[in-house]
Amino acid sequence: MEVFVLHILKLNIIAAVVILLVKLLAILFKGQVSARWKYIIWLLITVSLCIPVRLPANFTLVDFKVQRSIQQNEQNSKTTDYAARPGERQQKMEIMSSVNNNTKSQSEVPEQKEFVVHTAGKWMETIAETIAVIFASVWLSVAVLKLAGELLAYYLSMKNLRRMSLPVNDPVSIQMYRDVYRKKRVCRVPELRQNAGLTTPLLAGLFHTKLYLPATGYSAEERKLVFYHELTHYCHRDLWYKMLLRICASIYWFNPFLLIMLKEADKDIENLCDTAVINCVNKKDHRLYR
Repeated sequence: MEVFVLHILKLNIIAAVVILLVKLLAILFKGQVSARWKYIIWLLITVSLCIPVRLPANFTLVDFKVQRSIQQNEQNSKTTDYAARPGERQQKMEIMSSVNNNTKSQSEVPEQKEFVVHTAGKWMETIAETIAVIFASVWLSVAVLKLAGELLAYYLSMKNLRRMSLPVNDPVSIQMYRDVYRKKRVCRVPELRQNAGLTTPLLAGLFHTKLYLPATGYSAEERKLVFYHELTHYCHRDLWYKMLLRICASIYWFNPFLLIMLKEADKDIENLCDTAVINCVNKKDHRLYR
């Protein structure tokens, strides 16, 4: 258990260092660190934490056969030397026997020292295992509670959205929405709905995604840009990306640097979406979108 706990802690320390480095580089080289690279780095950190694979200690990609053959040649040369010089071998055997005779007389004290060291080592192993079990129990218990809270919040929010929303009946908005998703070549088109309780557009639902619009507040041109923006999020699978990052932050709740990663990932998602929208619309709509 303590090996697994140490591996988890090591992964979180590495993740924290990488997050801080990326954050510092983004501050120092403002505007030069690509949002796409940061997006990929956050994804790699999340996957490595959610799948904490630990390679075995004896795992090697290359078998050093040359080194083994050299060692075998050295051993063979030593044995031939001893065979060629029996007098030296007999001398060394006499020295070794005298050393063994001297150590036999002093064997009682080392045995006592070995017993004390062995007992202390056992105590240390027991304490380390107990700490690892306590840490794993607290960590997993809080992680399960946080994941359950996230799931409950998602269920309640989706229920409220469905309860307070109606299908969009405006033919102009429907036609504009159809033109946008055809231009973006969206296969499974999110259902377009209207919600009086919203103040901003919202894309929600992992499996049955819907695009919710506020009742008022947008002109026809602005709605077209809203469709481009939200459908770009849908094509980038940003809902799944955010969900994966939130699951990782809930599992490793003791790592505060993952919250920094969540905030940075939200910015990167929006920057990538804005860049994609600007590349899709004409120059006239650039100013309105910005």
